[in-house]
Amino acid sequence: MKSFTHTAHLAQSGNPRNISQAEGWLLVVQSMGIAVLLAVSFQSHLWEWGGIIRMLAQIVFIILIILVSRGLAKTRRVHPRGFKWRLTCAGILPVVVAVIGGWFWTAPTFHDTSWIITTAVAVGASLPGALVGLELVVRGNK
Repeated sequence: MKSFTHTAHLAQSGNPRNISQAEGWLLVVQSMGIAVLLAVSFQSHLWEWGGIIRMLAQIVFIILIILVSRGLAKTRRVHPRGFKWRLTCAGILPVVVAVIGGWFWTAPTFHDTSWIITTAVAVGASLPGALVGLELVVRGNK
């Protein structure tokens, strides 16, 4: 077994060993869940059963976050330099989009923005998080 100091030194290298691919895939799944939740939130109030659909989407998302969190706790290993910063920045964008999109697409009783545009915005907001996860997949070990 390697010492903590040795492991810490490896983590500071540009491409440390023992990066978890599973953790990367879980971050990708989390980002996909964020995209779906945002897209449903931006359009659901225009649907006949939109409130119920949005409620179900929120319940599924909460369950997804619980399962992903449990998985991340089991699979978390060493990260490349700057990982926490990239993950934090990637997490800010969906929050900003939720606030702005919520103001323009959820607060009004009606909007005429196409579902294609609101879905593209939701996917675009979650893409940085998926890319952070894919970095771990590409650089990681099983």
